[in-house]
Amino acid sequence: MKTSLIRYSGTHLKHRRMGRVFFTLLKPAVDRGWDVCLVLSHPPEDETWLDDIKQLGVVIEYLPRAKSNFDWGCVASVRKLCRKYECDIFHCDNIHTSPMMGAWLAGVPVRVWQKRSMTEAYEVGRELTFRDRLSISIRTTCTLATKVVAVSEAVKQELLSLNIAEEKINVLINPFDMREFNKPRSRDVIREEYGYVGDDIVILTIGHAVPVKGWDVLIRAFSRVASRASNAKLLMVGDIDGAAEKSYFPKLVHLVDELGLGDKVVFPGHLTDISEVLRVGDIFVLPSMSEGFSNALLEGMGSGMPCVATRVGGAEDLIDNQENGFIVERGDADALGRVLSRLVEDDVLREEIKGRSRLPDKIKTRKEYAEEFVEFYQSLYKKKLKAY
Repeated sequence: MKTSLIRYSGTHLKHRRMGRVFFTLLKPAVDRGWDVCLVLSHPPEDETWLDDIKQLGVVIEYLPRAKSNFDWGCVASVRKLCRKYECDIFHCDNIHTSPMMGAWLAGVPVRVWQKRSMTEAYEVGRELTFRDRLSISIRTTCTLATKVVAVSEAVKQELLSLNIAEEKINVLINPFDMREFNKPRSRDVIREEYGYVGDDIVILTIGHAVPVKGWDVLIRAFSRVASRASNAKLLMVGDIDGAAEKSYFPKLVHLVDELGLGDKVVFPGHLTDISEVLRVGDIFVLPSMSEGFSNALLEGMGSGMPCVATRVGGAEDLIDNQENGFIVERGDADALGRVLSRLVEDDVLREEIKGRSRLPDKIKTRKEYAEEFVEFYQSLYKKKLKAY
């Protein structure tokens, strides 16, 4: 009898690259002869982004994203879907309690929740309330899950602080493969297209214009840098006009004007392919207030840039402070500005850190990561079968 896997993503494909990512993640299960279903919230803007996944033989289902932690319509829909496909293994990304309840009610033997981000209190940097400490939703999901996969040690520590049993948690850091970003075009040509000249030092960040990404902190830090180095530039890549960004982005523009930074700061918006912009930067910054594990930091470090990150999420899993990059406290624009100024002004230091800026060996390629996940599923399923 075939093993049946449902991967419940709770989102949709935002660009073609996401389709390639899911293709790589699901292929090892298909290669083992499993029946695989990918659940998305709605169809992508371009249906061709799903072509590679469909050619694998993966079934695509669309279920609306849960409206709340306990969305009984979502619970019922997931329960019905799991029974339809006689699901053996249910993998749920981030959006969790309602789909996990549905899988549990359907009697799915193996239920995996992958926790990719920190909870709201960490996101906005506020003190934990009684409700935060109670965390009914997270506790419910962890109770129903066979295993919880944390994307960083920081995420694991958050779960442990809620008294989730350590043996229930596995840490599996996000993968990265620089081959996905290898492009033949000249760095000088790409920089010229962005308007940068030879001696410009470009500070790059990748995220989007929402408070948790700390772009306001970075702009304030950069004002210190720009006052000392006329060749310093700031390139802030990411969505600026999405539903979540529209109210906040004008505040960032106002801050740039208020600080007199003018054309030193550029917002190119969302880029579906970031491979070339990674070649533009001289220094990479992750100024976030909270992260589960930052793929952008992986990309910055994997590209060989000296990296500066706030002490959030998996930053300390990647950066050994002052050895292969720098760690600063989140929200501290002065500290961030001091570190960036050192890197901009000291060519020798920048090259030394750049020479040591490489990903640790524990970071797997996406293919290796996908293979490890299928082995993980299989080991859990075998244990369940033995228990029966």
